[in-house]
Amino acid sequence: MITMHERSSTMKLSVVAAFIYMLLCVFPPTRALPAYTWVALFMAGLWALIAFISRPGFFTIFGDKPVHRLVIMGFVLFTTIFPYLFGNGVIGNRYLLFGQLLAFYFIYQYNKKYGMESANESIVRWSLPFIGITTVITLFNIVDNPWLARSIKSSGEASAALQARGIGGYEFIYFLTFVCIMATFMWMNKKSLKLTNRVSLGILIFIILGMLTIAFSNFFTALSIYAIATTVIVITRMAGLVARTLALLGSLLLLLNWQGIFLAATNFLIDNLNGRTVERIMSIQSTVINGSAQEGLFAERLPVYEQSWNAFVDNPFFGVVVNQLEFSGGFLVGFGQHSQFLDTFALYGFIIGCVNIAIVLYPFITRFTKDRMLTNLNITMILATVLLFTMNNVTPIIGFAVFFMYPVLYDFIKKRNPSSL
Repeated sequence: MITMHERSSTMKLSVVAAFIYMLLCVFPPTRALPAYTWVALFMAGLWALIAFISRPGFFTIFGDKPVHRLVIMGFVLFTTIFPYLFGNGVIGNRYLLFGQLLAFYFIYQYNKKYGMESANESIVRWSLPFIGITTVITLFNIVDNPWLARSIKSSGEASAALQARGIGGYEFIYFLTFVCIMATFMWMNKKSLKLTNRVSLGILIFIILGMLTIAFSNFFTALSIYAIATTVIVITRMAGLVARTLALLGSLLLLLNWQGIFLAATNFLIDNLNGRTVERIMSIQSTVINGSAQEGLFAERLPVYEQSWNAFVDNPFFGVVVNQLEFSGGFLVGFGQHSQFLDTFALYGFIIGCVNIAIVLYPFITRFTKDRMLTNLNITMILATVLLFTMNNVTPIIGFAVFFMYPVLYDFIKKRNPSSL
């Protein structure tokens, strides 16, 4: 029998484990550690073990009957173990990584349920310096080499060397996109949230740095998600159907012509500056436009989406994972590998594909409320999340943004804005 003092100490240990796990996911230098993947998995498992020892009812059907958590645990176990039965261990490893992403919602719920909401807020606050440092380092480096962030892969000595310098790659850019969306929402609602001028200025500076990092990183999908989310924030704040319709049409026109606007802005700088700065701006201009045009929002990805869709249509009940998948040129073949949602349907069939969508959307569905500000935030975040999970693979760092930082921000607004109580 665990005493109250022992339980309190154990729960504090769980906060430390959660912080270290967050740091491993968020801060690029940690990714350069030997056996990083196993270290991160160990910390996620250590948190779960400590939390279970302290509050076993949180995880079991005999305790709090956590249907959503039980579904997640069943989903992760099935999608991890089942592929190994058919010689597709690499797929099982991918979904074990996805389980690490979902672990962040467990951590959030656990702390909130057992009176440690302040721990959730502290973990977010403690993460901000690391996010800010990585953003600045990444921005300064991609200004010199706009392809640098895209060159960082999940493994390899060259990628590890760049991450050791604090430069963020694919995972960090998409994570930063969600952080910027939440920061933009806070800044646009600074009066309602009663933010001080100092805090508002700090948020604005971060948004500018974050936007520049996303824009120069050559991830057009990330830039598009941020642009769409910002458009939704602006439109949902406006009163009147006519005003919202005009704002939507204007935003779509702006999004479709973003390259022209970018060219006009950079051409202005080129005309009014000189020396090496102009050379760098011209290089960035060429790279950003060409790189973004190559990626596109749907054009380049459409064939791989079709591959996953066709694989699902051909194997709607059990998915292609029941057949041993083959490699070609170092890559798996048989499905697209560029969409968390579509790939799950292709790999595991209709039922597991639907379960995947359900567990991702659950945190948003439970947060719809009559309060306008919270509803606007929820709509914005669910749209950005659906876009990312449909159009890209996701990694654990995304879990910290979507399933931890967002719920904490939601709770913060609920407490700060009297009308939402």
